[in-house]
Parts: sequence; C-alpha cells; structure tokens
Amino acid sequence: MVLGISIGEFSGLTIGVYVITTVILISFLVIFYFFARTNFKQNSLFGVVAFLCAISIGCLVYKIHDHTLDPSHYTHFNLENTSPHTFTLQINERLKPSTYYEKYTARVLAIDQRKSSGTLLLNIEKNPISKHYYTDDIMTGVFNFKTLSDPFNPYQFSYKAYLSKQQIFGQLVINEDQLLTLQSHPMSLQGYSDRLRRYINEKLSKHPFTKEQMAFINALFLGQRQDIEAETYQNYSNAGVVHILAISGLHVGILLMILQFVLSPLERFKHGKLVKILGCVLVLWIFAFIAGLSASVIRAVSMFTVLAVAINLKRPQNSYNTLAISMFFILLIKPRFLFDVGFQLSYLAVLGIISVQPMLYSVLVRPKNRLIRKLWETLTVTLSAQLGIFPLSLFYFHKFPLLFLISNLIIIPLLGFLLGLGLLVIGLAILNVLPDAIVWLFGVSIRWMNQFVAWIADRDMFVINHISFGLLE
Repeated sequence: MVLGISIGEFSGLTIGVYVITTVILISFLVIFYFFARTNFKQNSLFGVVAFLCAISIGCLVYKIHDHTLDPSHYTHFNLENTSPHTFTLQINERLKPSTYYEKYTARVLAIDQRKSSGTLLLNIEKNPISKHYYTDDIMTGVFNFKTLSDPFNPYQFSYKAYLSKQQIFGQLVINEDQLLTLQSHPMSLQGYSDRLRRYINEKLSKHPFTKEQMAFINALFLGQRQDIEAETYQNYSNAGVVHILAISGLHVGILLMILQFVLSPLERFKHGKLVKILGCVLVLWIFAFIAGLSASVIRAVSMFTVLAVAINLKRPQNSYNTLAISMFFILLIKPRFLFDVGFQLSYLAVLGIISVQPMLYSVLVRPKNRLIRKLWETLTVTLSAQLGIFPLSLFYFHKFPLLFLISNLIIIPLLGFLLGLGLLVIGLAILNVLPDAIVWLFGVSIRWMNQFVAWIADRDMFVINHISFGLLE
C-alpha cells in the first residue's frame, strides 16, 4: 500500500483507471484465495496478486483523497489574473506567525458567491491592534489570490512542495481592514477543541507561570508551538531533543505507559482488563482532543490505540503486524500522511524500539537493582529509537548532535514526569484548586529542563552541521 500511495503521488493516471484495476485485482484475489486453500502450489500466485492488489488500493486511496479532483476546488477557478475576488473563508488552524504576518490555514467556502472548496494559506498583516482568529471563524473580503513561490536556490527546502503535500496550493496576503468577520458559524469538533484550549489557558493564566513556561505548556499539552521562542527551539534542535516540543508518538507512548501503571490495579477485578483497555483508549483520545486533533496527534493516538489493545489482550502477537495494521488503517484514511516527516519518524522510532531494543537490553545481564534496570531500559529504548530515525533525520535536518544520547537519557524520564504532573496541573486548574506548591514545582521543572538543554546546545563542537546527500535531495 505504501508503494501504491507513492505511485499515486507521481502517476498521472485518472481515478477511473485505478478503480477498474483494483476491482479486477480483488476479483482475482478472491478466486486465487479459494484455489490456495486447496492447492498449496497456488499460494505463491495468491501472494503476488495480493501484493499487486495492495499497490492498486494504495493508488486508488491516494486519488480518492485528492481534493483537486472536486470540480468546485479553487484551483479550477481563474484566480491567477490581477483582478481581486470575493472570498468567503473558514479558519482551520493558526500557524506560527512570522515577523510581519499572522498565519492561518483556511477552508474556502465560496469565491465570488460561487460555492468552492479547498484549503489555502492566509497571511494577515500584523498591526498594533491585531486580533487572533480562532478555529471555525468565518470571514469574507475582496482579495488577490497568489500562487506559492518556488525556492530561490536549488536543493533549498521548498515550502511550496511541503504545503502541496497538505493540499494547500495558494495563499492570500491581506490587511486586517479588508476582513469582515461573520458572527454566526457552525462549531466543528476542532472548534470545540480550540475553545477548550482557550479555556485552559484562561485558567492557567491566573497562576504565576512565566511566558516561557506557558509556551512550553501549550506546546507539550495543547499542541500549540507558535509561542516557542526561536532560541529555545534552536537549543532543543542542537541538543537532539527537538522532537519533544511537538506532540508525537513519544508523548503518547509515555502517556500510555503512565496509564498502564495507574490503571493496572483494575485487572484484579472481574472485567477489569476490559475496563483498563477502555480507560487507556478514552484518556488517549481525550488527550488528542485537548491537543487540538492535529494530524500528528491523531496519527500518534491512532497508532498507540491499536498497540494499547494488543498489549492488554496479552495474546501471542507479532509487534510488526500490530505496527503494520495501525499504519494500514491510518494511511487508508489519510494517505498523504505517508509524505509527512513526523509520520515517517514516528513509525521508524517505534520500529527501532521493537526490533533493536530487545537485543540491546540483553547485552547486559539483567541488573538486580531496580533503579539501574530502569536506567538501562531507558537508555536502550532511547538508543533504539534514535537508531531507527537516524538515517532519515540526517537526510531531512542535515545535522547530527553527538550528545543526543546524553540529552535524551536525561530528558525522556523528565518528560514522563512533566506529562504526568502537567495533566494534574491542568485538571486542578480547571477545578480552581491548583496549589501554589504544584505550580512552583512544575515551573521549576520546566526551567531546569530548558537550562539543561541550553547547556547541552552550547557545546557547539559536538554538533555536526551541513550534512549533504547530493542528488538524493
């Protein structure tokens, strides 16, 4: 299926071709399935047809999710002329602002009073009284449509290509005075999530958290990285721990471990195992809702939902099959995730853990001391995950922090502590019963972690930069 999605990305064939091909291959697959049950020699032929069928399904799924095939998509409108057009837009998500613009992704509802569809990039010029817009806000105005620009230099990162993978093919650069916000609008699930995040921020703002701490809380728990300072982000990158600033499989995996431990007493009761599974899955999806139901959060929670069920059933299982099943269903719904760097790194990290960690862990005789055993386990998990993502990280980011093992060995256990404490902080803040002592402890923990990361990042001689892959890029 992965190969099929890749072919669908670069193939110019129509969706009709893939529909016919898939139907024919599925028909042959059913026929060969019954032959394979009675004739062992047919098994290899069945495998070949199944492989081709998976490729065809991947191609078909990719084309089905191609928004530009919709005749009402804005790419079918004549927008690239110099005359302005009347757009009606609905905010999807707020992005990290630039020096001069507030940035959003917005869904196109209508162009010149004609129903339209598709997503574009919305750049609103900053001014001293700029206001924020929120998910589901609907606005209208007369704007000039602009295509996305190609990179100036060869091999430079292409923001245009990155956005096209998210099916964003154009942008609007506007002044806030041009906008007319419409008051009545429907509330989507993402809209309710956005409202909940604002409510949580209001509750937390009543406590003495610094701006830096609030930015960290928003990144770690609410999926909002817009307020992370550039210097802080660079420090985490140079220390090899930038992945903790974006909610990913690491955070969800740690949360699942915490839930497994907290809910383990339920197994003593009748049907306790079922309640434990439901509890784990429910909390994971509540966390996803709080974190904004972004693509990265949904795929991480989906992956660990499958793993949570498989782990708690405690039946003989193949971890690779479990991982493949979760990937299959995620790509079936969102095939373009395949080209997302976060998706690739998440699965490679988990693959590294399940394939390499058991071998590394068995290198030493099982330590008798529990603390040493946990430290060795953390070290092997960290190293295995890093080995899994190592080649792709070099390719995408062109740098390698030599101290990544030390920083991850310290940061990951601390991250587990911060996740558990942070969820407690948010819960108590909502209930208006958050003690100052917990606020102090949480704030100090964040400050210490940032200081440690900054100290590691200052060791410039341990960061190898500008790693090139030549024509592969």
